Amino acid sequence: MRSRSACCIDAFPYDPAWVLEAAYTPVPGARRVAFEHIRDSGGTRVLVVPGDISLAVDGRDYTLSAFDDDGTLLLVFGDPTNGDSTYGAGRFLFVERTAGEGRVLLDFNRAFVPPCGFSDQYNCPMPPRQNRFHLPVEAGEKRPVFRGGFLAQH
Repeated sequence: MRSRSACCIDAFPYDPAWVLEAAYTPVPGARRVAFEHIRDSGGTRVLVVPGDISLAVDGRDYTLSAFDDDGTLLLVFGDPTNGDSTYGAGRFLFVERTAGEGRVLLDFNRAFVPPCGFSDQYNCPMPPRQNRFHLPVEAGEKRPVFRGGFLAQH
């Protein structure tokens, strides 16, 4: 296991266009979805997905799977910036529930680098196919910059 010393995390400028409201449909009894993990060589682990998040981005409809992280919805997503301007294995986003029934708020300005971007000891879930956006999500954290100037890749 290798630990790295991060000195900072680069981020995109705040953009209100990346604060999106979406429909949330609970799945009775929840659903179990196989998520590939970064260090499992193609193997998967089953995580609980309590509902579907549906939204349109840039004219394309998405139904996203956010898993239950101790009572909070955690979205693991990917986009064309991964490996270029953002962390290669994708990013995480905590999903906010709104006061409105069946609605959630996705503020991609709060997207963050997963723990595996800071240390090889973490085994993070990878974005499943349905959580991969076709356009660059230029919001939130990009990737850690470590002492000596090198960037996290994965």
